[in-house]
Amino acid sequence: MNFHKGVLATAMRASMAIPGVFTPVRLDSMVLVDGGVVNNYPVNVARAMGADIIIGVDVQSDLKPSNELNSAGSILGQLINLMGLELYKKNLEETDTYIKVNVEGYSAASFTPNAVDTLIRRGEEAALAQENALIKLKRELGLDSTYMPEPLPRYPYSPDRKVYIKEITFDGLDEKDKRWLLKRCDLKEDSEISIRRIEEATAILCSNLEYSNATYNLPEAPDGGYNLHILLSKKYENKLNVGIRFDSEETASLLINVTSNFRGKVPTTLSLTGRLGKRYAARIDYGFEPAPLKNIGLAYMFQYNDVNFYHYGDKSHNSTFRYHLGEFSFSDVWYKNVRFAIGLRYELYDYDKFLYQEGNQGIDVGTEHFFSYFAQMHYESFDKAYFPSKGISARAAYSLYTDNFTGYDGHAPFSAIKGYCQGVVPVTRRFSILPAVYGRFLIGKDIPYSKLNAMGGDVQERFLQQQLPFVGINNVELMKNALLVGSMKFRQRMGSVHYLTLTGNYALSASKLRYLLEQDTMFGCGIGYGLDSMFGPLEASLNYANRANKVSMYVNLGFKF
Repeated sequence: MNFHKGVLATAMRASMAIPGVFTPVRLDSMVLVDGGVVNNYPVNVARAMGADIIIGVDVQSDLKPSNELNSAGSILGQLINLMGLELYKKNLEETDTYIKVNVEGYSAASFTPNAVDTLIRRGEEAALAQENALIKLKRELGLDSTYMPEPLPRYPYSPDRKVYIKEITFDGLDEKDKRWLLKRCDLKEDSEISIRRIEEATAILCSNLEYSNATYNLPEAPDGGYNLHILLSKKYENKLNVGIRFDSEETASLLINVTSNFRGKVPTTLSLTGRLGKRYAARIDYGFEPAPLKNIGLAYMFQYNDVNFYHYGDKSHNSTFRYHLGEFSFSDVWYKNVRFAIGLRYELYDYDKFLYQEGNQGIDVGTEHFFSYFAQMHYESFDKAYFPSKGISARAAYSLYTDNFTGYDGHAPFSAIKGYCQGVVPVTRRFSILPAVYGRFLIGKDIPYSKLNAMGGDVQERFLQQQLPFVGINNVELMKNALLVGSMKFRQRMGSVHYLTLTGNYALSASKLRYLLEQDTMFGCGIGYGLDSMFGPLEASLNYANRANKVSMYVNLGFKF
């Protein structure tokens, strides 16, 4: 499709929708991708628009020999070039002055400052090589060789520029949803709104709501000012997600998820998830939205666990158990990126016989079940999930545990408070500091085995729902009722996707919160390398913790789940 009218932003977004890199643009009944797939040098399009003279600048790569096709990106680029090869040759013949830029060593994704400077310099060199042909073209047009066109007027863009908005419209929404969206996006008709605020609103529509794309235009209103027209694209109704990961603890894991969205009078979502590996699991989620962003959900999960537990670095026992979860919840999104949820859970732990190492003694736990009431909140502003360069991630949760809805084991229920907060402080363009603080506190008596605090691993809930990460401890260590951890990461980016990280963390653990500064203390540190690959993060690290008193190595490839 050739755009001759419409919204410039939509045309530009469609023109950059490279298959396998960016999602297609849906416009009316069409699904649009980068036109370079079929015509990457569109001289014929310029001719059809009335161009008499064509000065062509060719910035595509030449076809590569087979021994250089050693990555998914190079193979995809070769396929695109081959698909449009015949039309490309015809368009070359229609070019009056041809400028070929040397782009060897670079791709369409080369946007680092060094790459941009180099490509600009190469472009200047390619144009100067055709200087005689360009001067000859001037003469043929009857222009003096010193002729220079008048510079086009510049319209400086300022995100703080304010425009008076008379009316705001959304594509395909009724008046009730419009009022709700205006409130969520902090927009008001008949008022001055900055360009920055409008762009923040479109970001909210994409990040927190059910839209895959949001663009806008500002046509002039008949009686002065502007009308703001926002064009929304719905997310796909059916999705299949597959993930695989390898690590030095569990070897391999496979995750499969199927999600279907049903757009009836009340939108509903059904999601099925399966996990294969040493710890296999299945989960089903069903939710419906009585109003946008408000979700009422039902969930069931089964998980089989085979977990080794350690004590001061030595294996103490093994526990295998089946875990069942039933959940009813209500969630909503507050201002921008803040989501909260409340609900009721049922949990059942079905334990097999514990296997204790020689010299260790413990208790046998059979079956435990809980009815719990919970409330939780999540704020997220990281620019990306792995290797973020800016933003904050914060979570807080409170759970009240019972075995009969009102009490536990014949007395008052016990509770758990859990919190986590991590931020990114960019010091330079490549160097960042990532401070974090997190903890879990158990309140009450007769805390059951299945809800004891646990620590270890590289992410939260690595093996158990209540497990907190700690650099230097790769496995699970049970801790006391009050657990608080502080962490500091120093991350240096090398190149565009390589990272070197130095991490230190310190933990306090005690039987009660008031003894937190008097009982157990632990520290750990690690140095690691990370690669932000197209298959997920590749990370390898050497770690040490005084609790285990030994150096350990951990390797991971793939998104963590």
